Amino acid sequence: MNWDAVGALAESIGAIGVVASLIYLAAQIRQNTRSLEANTFHSLHHASIERLLVLAQNDELADRFVAGLVDPDSLSGARRFQFDVWMRANLKGYEDYFYQSQQSMLDPESWEAHSRTIQASVSPPGFARWWEQNRHLFREDFARYIDSLQPGSAPTGD
Repeated sequence: MNWDAVGALAESIGAIGVVASLIYLAAQIRQNTRSLEANTFHSLHHASIERLLVLAQNDELADRFVAGLVDPDSLSGARRFQFDVWMRANLKGYEDYFYQSQQSMLDPESWEAHSRTIQASVSPPGFARWWEQNRHLFREDFARYIDSLQPGSAPTGD
């Protein structure tokens, strides 16, 4: 065997090694992406459940929340503050869903389910008044999305 043949054989073995490494790397990236998506899904759902449990376990807060959704101006002092804080926390959670969806970290089916929840949450009459006063606290793309869900607006594909 001459040196040219040995060199060609070594190059072939090296090329096979590079291809095998690339295949392995692609599989690892796919697995990591699935893991990140699953963690995102879990984190968002856990946060949503926690926010809901706060209301479910506190009758007074639940009453204030319902009153605020009917007419936030009917609340004053600490009651208004609690309603505002809860609404901001809830909408920040929705903003996170929206962002994760925009970044393709939330699968379309999960986003559709969250989108329906968001639609239901922004439909009470008191929400529009609250939103007018607090819209500026959110990312503009998310604010436009929420605006599109308001009664009388055509939904967007954001």
